[in-house]
Order: sequence, then structure tokens, then C-alpha cells
Amino acid sequence: MRVGILPDQNTARLLTRFSPLLDYIAEEAGLEVKLIIASDYSHLLQLFGNNEVDMVRFGGLGFVQANAFYGAEPLVMRDIDTRFVSWFLVREGSAVQSIADMEGKPFSFGSHLSTSGHLMPRHFLNTNHQIVPEAFFSKVHYSNAHDETVYSIINDEVALGAVNPIIVKEMIEDGRLELNVLRILWETPPYPDYVWAIHSALERKIKIQLRNAFLALDPANEQHVEILNNLHSSGFLPAGVHDFDLLKKIALSLGLLEAGNQ
Repeated sequence: MRVGILPDQNTARLLTRFSPLLDYIAEEAGLEVKLIIASDYSHLLQLFGNNEVDMVRFGGLGFVQANAFYGAEPLVMRDIDTRFVSWFLVREGSAVQSIADMEGKPFSFGSHLSTSGHLMPRHFLNTNHQIVPEAFFSKVHYSNAHDETVYSIINDEVALGAVNPIIVKEMIEDGRLELNVLRILWETPPYPDYVWAIHSALERKIKIQLRNAFLALDPANEQHVEILNNLHSSGFLPAGVHDFDLLKKIALSLGLLEAGNQ
């Protein structure tokens, strides 16, 4: 079982975060599991399309594209993924009080294909603030990962950045980010995000084994605590294609489901 994940932060942290889960999946489902960390968001989609991975942890946009282009099937989501949010962060000492105060200042999204770092922040800037980033900010930068966005704010390369809050919390927990260096200027409304997905052609028996292994994770089970804590989750839920209707609508409006945009 080849398992692909997003490179949404550094490799060492990804291994720490996902290795316990994959060891558990291997044991519960009786499968040999190999972890593959994609080089970027597009690469992960390419790996899936080329059948070089069997199961993938996609961001919401990546899944919508994988479903549209390659027939990916959603398997499970964490409980928190049904109502995910993005944070717009500034340095703690910044005097700004609202997004409107950031006009003419440099800004960073995450990856172009990041749901929490680009797609939904762009969507909510438009719908909630009537802001077109390229016209409002002095510069619009795209980072390769959420931790890179955080560092660009700390280093005063940009005044504002849109990030995945889970990554920020992990950076504080493991000492990469000091508490009170940054503050949340704005939190977006909730939306669906990360999902584990599989190929539709995967053997039904294996699909069931995988889903059952995820759904059996229980915070009341001491052996599952580390796995769930690493994932900032209290459990998994079955996922369906229609959970991502909002993201699909937004992706369509931005032309992200057209051939050549994966």
C-alpha cells in the first residue's frame, strides 16, 4: 500500500506526524505500507493520476481535482476537517486591527493548490471583504508550505499571511515558533478540507479494511492517543463526494478543474 501525503511542512515533522498512523494502518489492515512525500501539491496529484500511490491524504482542492480528473474516491476525514478554517496572521507588534488596514502591504498565500493556504483565503477575501488580492496588496507571494508562510511573516518579508492553523499550533508545540510572536488578524468561516482518498479501482476488501481501521481509532484507547494527538483529531468520519460541493463550486469558478490546471 503506497500512501502519499502533502509536503505542507518539513519532512522530519511529517514523518513524526504520520508514521504512528501508518504503522497502525499496516497492522490493522494487514498491509505493507510505504510512505511517499510528494515534492509539491501538483506532484501529489500527478502521483495519484499515474497510479504511483494507492491512498492519498489530499487537501480539499487536491481531492476535488483528483476526483474530477482521475475518479478519486473519498474514504475518511478527521472530525476537524468538516469545519476547517484558515488564519490570517500578522506580527504581534503590528498596529493593524482588520484586513482593511492591510491595503498596500505585502501578503503571502501558501501554495497555489493549497485549500487552507490559498483557495479558501482567496474566496473569503472576495466574499467577506470584497478584496481582489492582486489589486489590494502591494505584493502577493506564494510559499511552498505553511511553515514557510509563517517564517515569511516573522522575517518581515510580508506583513500578512494566510495559513493552516494546525501547522501553526504544531510549530508552537515543537518549538519552531515562539508563543506571542504572531497574532490572528482574522479567522475565516469554516469549510471542508483534508480527506484520505483512494482509487476507485482499489479492491473493495482493501477499501473496507482501510476505512474500518481509520474509523476504529478511539481517543479512549490508550494505544490510539498518540496517533490522534499527532493528527490533532479525536477521530475519523466517513467522507463522501458531496462533502466537497462548496470547494468544487469555487474551484470551477476559478478554472481549477480545467485540463492543464492540475
